[in-house]
Formats: sequence, C-alpha cells, structure tokens
Amino acid sequence: MFSRARLFRIAALPALVLLPLGHPDAGATTTGPAGPLYLTGIEFGPGQPNVNKVKSVQGRSVIGSWSTHGSELVIPVQEAALAVSGGQIRTVGGTICSGACTPAEYFPIYSGLYDEAGAFLGAPPLTAVPLASPSQTDYLYDGTTDGTRNYALGSLTGNVYASDEHWESFSTLFTLPPPEGGGAWLGITYDPGTDSLWVSTHNSPNYRIARYTLAGELLFSFTYDGSDGFNLGTGLAFDPADGTLWLARARTFGTWATRLDQYSTAGQFLGSVSFSDLQSFDSTGAEFPAGPVAPKAQTISVTLGAPASAVFGASFQVVASASSGLAVTIGASGACTAIGGTITMTSGIGSCQVTFDQAGDQQYLAAPQVVQTTLAGKAAQTITVMQSAPAGAAYGAVFPVAAVASSSLPVAIAASGACQIAGGAVTMTAATGSCTITFDQAGDADHSPAPRVSQQTAATRARQVISVRQGAPAYARFRETYRLTASAPGGPVAISARGACSYRLGVLTIGRPTRTTSTCTVTFRQAGSGLYFAAPQIVQRTVVRR
Repeated sequence: MFSRARLFRIAALPALVLLPLGHPDAGATTTGPAGPLYLTGIEFGPGQPNVNKVKSVQGRSVIGSWSTHGSELVIPVQEAALAVSGGQIRTVGGTICSGACTPAEYFPIYSGLYDEAGAFLGAPPLTAVPLASPSQTDYLYDGTTDGTRNYALGSLTGNVYASDEHWESFSTLFTLPPPEGGGAWLGITYDPGTDSLWVSTHNSPNYRIARYTLAGELLFSFTYDGSDGFNLGTGLAFDPADGTLWLARARTFGTWATRLDQYSTAGQFLGSVSFSDLQSFDSTGAEFPAGPVAPKAQTISVTLGAPASAVFGASFQVVASASSGLAVTIGASGACTAIGGTITMTSGIGSCQVTFDQAGDQQYLAAPQVVQTTLAGKAAQTITVMQSAPAGAAYGAVFPVAAVASSSLPVAIAASGACQIAGGAVTMTAATGSCTITFDQAGDADHSPAPRVSQQTAATRARQVISVRQGAPAYARFRETYRLTASAPGGPVAISARGACSYRLGVLTIGRPTRTTSTCTVTFRQAGSGLYFAAPQIVQRTVVRR
C-alpha cells in the first residue's frame, strides 16, 4: 500500500501545539473556500485498494471527485502535484510503490490532463524530470502555476523547480534551507499579487509557512497550527479571490483524514473546515484555479552605452536588454538619429539623447526608461590639394591650383608675395622672392576649421625672345635703305649692323660692296632686366649685290 510516510521514511512525530501569533482558537471554523479548491491525494477504503484521486471543494462541500487516469494503469501512478489554469488541470507524478519504497521506485514520469469536471483529456508524455541525485528523481507532491509557468517543490532536495505549462523543461529556481528540527518542505503555491511563492513544511516540528521571491529571497514566514492531531501539513494553495492561504493538513500517519486551514498572508489564522468526504483522504497537492497575474516589474540593462561625447557624422553602437527578455526599443533625439542599435550624430552642437524603452506586455509592466546623453562636438576636417603650386615659376607664369575638404565644404584659396590669384589661376607678379598659396576651410556649425595648407613657389626671372617685325632683307643693292623694328618683353631691342651696311635711327643703309665685303650683318639684342633673362640674340645677313 502506498503511503507518504514510506516515501519520506520519516517516523511519525507526536502532535505539538504551536499556535501562531494572533491565533484565536485552534477550533475556529470558516465558511470554506469561496472558489473551487482542487486537492490530490490517496483515498483509503476498508477492503478496497487505495486510489489516487482529485477532489474539488467549495464552501463546506466536496463538489467533485474522480480517480486519476494514472491510478488505473497496470503500474499505478500517483498524480500529486497539480497546476490549474485555463479551465484545465495538469498533474505530474510517479509510480506508486508497494511496501517500502526504494529510491528507484518513485519517478515523476507521468502527467495527466483533465477539465475542471474531471474529464480525462490526455496524458502528455514527459521527456525530462528533475533529479535528486544522478540515480533518483525528486518527489513532487504539490504544484502551482502563474498561468504560463508551473512550479513544484522537490521534497527530497528542497529545490524549487519551474517548468513550462506542460510540466516540461524543468529548471531549478533556488533551494530552500532544511526545516529546523527535520522533516521536509512539501506545499507550494504562487501569489500573483506579489509575484512570489509560498511554501510550507511537512512532518516537521517546525510548522512553517514562508514566502520567497522567485530568486529565492525570504520575504516573510509564520508558524501554522499543528494541533488537533492534524500535524502533517500537505498541499498549500493561494486563493486569488480573497488573497488568503489554504493549508491542507492530514492526521498522524495511519489515521488519514484531511482538513483545511485558512490564513491571511500576514500569518493570522482565520479558521478551519473539515469534510466528511475527506475523512479517509490523505491529501498531497492543493491548488485554486490561477487568477489574473499582476504584471511583473522589469528593468533595462544597458550593456553597451552611448559615449560621453561624439562628433558630427560619427556613429556608435548601443546594446541593451530587459530583465523580462522582451526586446528593448532604442530611440534618439536631439543631435542624433537611431536605426536599430546604431546611433549617428547629425549635428556638431547640442546633445544627443539615446533612450531605451520596453513597453511591457500582459506579463510585464513597462520598464523605467533609461536615457543616456552624448555631448555633440564639431567634426575635424582636412584639406587635400588636388592641384599643387609648382616649386618655382617665372615672372608672368600662370598655373592652376585646386583643393577639396573632407567635409565637402568649399576651400578658400589665397595668394600673397610674388603672385596673385583669380579664380583658381595663380599669376606670378615678380621675378624674385616667393609666392605663398594658402588653402583654408573655416568650418561651420558641424565642422571645426581645417588645418591650413600652405605651399611656396619660388619666383624667377622669365625667359624672353625677340620678335623681329621688320628685318633685314636677304638681298640688297648699294644705297638701298630698310626700316628695322623689333620688340622683346624685357624692354627695347638694341639693333646693330656691320659689313657692307650701316644702321642709324631705325634705318639700315646698304653700302658699296667691296672685293672683301659683300654682306651686311644685322644683330638684334635684348640684355634682360630685373624681370627677364637676356634674350637670345638674332642675327640676320644680307647679301649685297652690285
């Protein structure tokens, strides 16, 4: 025959009277649960096999009772822990052992699904179960749900487990400390108003009910009544209708019966109720249908934040996550824009506000907004000369210069010294000294001034050539005259003649040829100036005919 005493292997303890603070009377009664409270357990009958059942109570009556599907299997299964939500009851449990239980005989490997009237809807297969050791699964006698996740308490380990709503994908939230004086933790229920879990002891002289956060922080505890022989606390249930706790209590081992005690969440005993239909019922799990779950608070954690300052045009990444696991929305205003997690500075003045938001959903409240500020700064820029000034240039030479700024702003070009500029053309105005070309970009609201670029061109005298407009003829006769004219950039051209001719005041006169002199040689010279080198001389020869 199955018994919880055999599973725990804990000897029965004498009943102890431990009345909690404010406990008016161990015999006080209550009107019973306002809503249906579902209990799992074993029903004992004279001369009949023990049967795993689910019972529902409301007020002072048992309003429903059915045998679990697991109890009808060839190897019976006790469905103990339960979760009630969405009009369905989901149980989880393991093999009912006969005689003294061995560690390998209890496995939470079975899950039953029922509607609230007890109709069997199926037995979803379980693929993973929580372990108390590598070779032994944990005992799950009571369960609860927040509507999306189920919770159970492992009585062998004190582990508080979470799973999905199908009793799959178990994970350990935290581990309870062993009860003082021995025994174990058994009861568990979810409190939607505070997003916390209540737990209770079983077969322990330390009759305790305690509230923990989902992270395992103890928030509050109080002592429950262990008198009247009902000294074995079993299932614990939070009633979302009135915000009270109901503790199922059984008699000492061997005289099975269950009664229900009601407590406020402040630890005040409100009364108890007994049921004739529960006098041979050894309860394990207890649970009300899950009530509306109060949205949980959440926070935003920025793992890659905005810098203290950034210049115009710069881009940087920001990353944030919400404790809820929901996606964080990143926004930007002021001197920047945001595309996803990329922030781009759009101004060189003012500031950029990066905002991190999570609006929440049915399970989570909106997270407090996180705002980070980045001071905007002007971007640096540089000038690149595309057409440079030459190292040297002669007087009068013209050459182009051009430059661009990395900001794409126009570059101002100026000239000083031995030159002047018009548009992008530089003209050398001297033959000595140097020409200085400067390239500047003064910046704007978004850019700092660019470092000036300066180039030097050494001035030199210009080369010149003589242009003969009226020159000496190739052939001439005695006494013929010819006007000679020539010019050069460097000044007047000096003209001289020798041989069978003479030159005076711009006129070349042909002389009488002789046996030894029959040609006239005319030379054009320009000796240069401060601006020009001497011009190459031009020599013209005229043959004098008789």
